[in-house]
Amino acid sequence: MLFRKLVVDERKRKHFITLLNIGIVVFPLTAAVDFMTDNYIGAVVEVVLAACFIAAHWFIRHKHYVQQTVTVMMLILLFGSLLLLWNDILMLPWISVVVVIGFGFMGTDSGRLWAALTILCVAGVFILDLTSAEPLYSVLMAMNLIVSCIVLAFIVDYAYLQLQKWQDQLLQETAKQERLEMAKRFSENMAHLINNEMQAVIGFAEIMQYKVKDQGLQQYCAQVITAAEKTSQHANQLSAFVEKEPSDFSTIDFQVLVESVVQAWKEQLPENIHVHMSWQTGAQPCKGSAVLLKDMILSVLHNAAEAIGRIKGDYEGKVQVVLDHEILHEPCSERQLREGKYIVLSIIDNGGGVAEALQGKLFEPFVTTEFLGRGLGLAKAFGIAKQHSGAIELFSSSCSGSVFRLWTPLIS
Repeated sequence: MLFRKLVVDERKRKHFITLLNIGIVVFPLTAAVDFMTDNYIGAVVEVVLAACFIAAHWFIRHKHYVQQTVTVMMLILLFGSLLLLWNDILMLPWISVVVVIGFGFMGTDSGRLWAALTILCVAGVFILDLTSAEPLYSVLMAMNLIVSCIVLAFIVDYAYLQLQKWQDQLLQETAKQERLEMAKRFSENMAHLINNEMQAVIGFAEIMQYKVKDQGLQQYCAQVITAAEKTSQHANQLSAFVEKEPSDFSTIDFQVLVESVVQAWKEQLPENIHVHMSWQTGAQPCKGSAVLLKDMILSVLHNAAEAIGRIKGDYEGKVQVVLDHEILHEPCSERQLREGKYIVLSIIDNGGGVAEALQGKLFEPFVTTEFLGRGLGLAKAFGIAKQHSGAIELFSSSCSGSVFRLWTPLIS
């Protein structure tokens, strides 16, 4: 198991090269000191270790037999450290180095085995020393040194696990940002392509409508124009995901906007879905595009209705629309918001919720839980929120539905 799970990735390979560079410098110096103090056994061991380090450095740097070289070096360093420990009390720190290597470079599972093997070998050296005629160590010193190795093992293990956790989180965040950037570029290119093609379709359809005399054909041309215009609208929704500030920004009352959107949306709902609204009174001005903000709110409301509609049977759906204020006294990196006052619109439904695996991808284009859905609604809402220097966050569970919170900067 020590060798089966031995995995040396690029990061560990570079770190091991750094360790070898240190050993190549340190071992010749300690060998010279031991030779001058007539400690010939220590000097010979350190010269051999230096030669092994130089050879291992060449193999690992040129990526020849990396895993086999690292394994052999682990064994050489372990037994060389034990010999130095037997010969000189000051060489005990090399045992700590072996423990650190076992955890930091071999991975958690095999690293624990390396550390356990090291501690057992150290304990064996102490036992042999204590049973000898002239022991170098006392019982108390031996116990303290073994306990120190065990404590070091736990510390390094915890640090390694924390490092892996942070690295995984960083990789997830980086991958998410890369997916969003790719989606934005794809959305922008597709929007331009579709709009260009649709303008050509609309232009030729209008020419045909003007030239043909048959009224039936004219109606067909009108239908083609209508379909092409709707396709252009979908392309504009797709381009809304790209965070570019529109030119029609103005000061609007967010509460009045929400009231008008919710009232119009309620008329389209089935009888089993009930809407409850609550908000603070008074003007709530913000700077933005009324058209885009309506699209953002409607996209989230439609998502709430669809979540309730997926539940079969005579289910009584509830959607709560809550408007409130929040003050951020310092920037929020999690939501990517600056400090300041915000209008927070909460849209709460008692639908089936969003699966945990899907929550991190829900605001990306073409991600949908609907069989015939395009998956652009929430991506469009996300892009509009970013255009307005705001954010959207989701809290969801299978038992209590979903809560979408839409943050929009408030003009003081």
